[in-house]
Amino acid sequence: MMIYEQQIYRVYTYKEFLCESNIELFLIIGILWY
Repeated sequence: MMIYEQQIYRVYTYKEFLCESNIELFLIIGILWY
C-alpha cells in the first residue's frame, strides 16, 4: 500500500512540475512575443 501511494505521489508531483513548467514557458513566449 505504501509503495502504491508513493507512486501516485510521484506521478502527481511530476504532473504538477509539467504544469508549472508549461506556465513558465507560456510566460517566456509571451514576453518574447511582445
